[in-house]
Amino acid sequence: MNPQFLQLVSPNETVVVVSLDTTIGGDSSGMINICIPHVVLEPIIPKLSVHYWMQNENTKERKPEEYQSLARNIKQTSIDLSVILGETSITLEEFLFLGRGDTIMLNKGIDMPLSLMVDQEPKFYVQAGKQKQKLAVQVIEEIKGGGDEDDE
Repeated sequence: MNPQFLQLVSPNETVVVVSLDTTIGGDSSGMINICIPHVVLEPIIPKLSVHYWMQNENTKERKPEEYQSLARNIKQTSIDLSVILGETSITLEEFLFLGRGDTIMLNKGIDMPLSLMVDQEPKFYVQAGKQKQKLAVQVIEEIKGGGDEDDE
């Protein structure tokens, strides 16, 4: 009935005792003792040292199956890409009277690189072309950002 005499491990068992000095409400204070048997800690003791954490952080290599799983997931991922051919300003009246075959002059020359947008962010300079009778772009250069975290 008295928790002071509660004993869950034998007297000769190795234990870790954590003692906490506790104050409740400013006027009540006392000690809280937590006793953890070695048998409970034994499976995780090697992982408790700082040396273990520092060693594993720097030398951990991916297993081949983890690499293959990651590569497979990346190959199945889709992203939105768009290429900005150029920009212009026209009046609403000009827009309303646009018809098939009309030409709109853009602010970029045919020999100027275009911007490839990845999720509305410019990431690459590209040039337009065709591959196997389909419209395509060829990456010329990466656009370096000012302070993005993925530029590190």
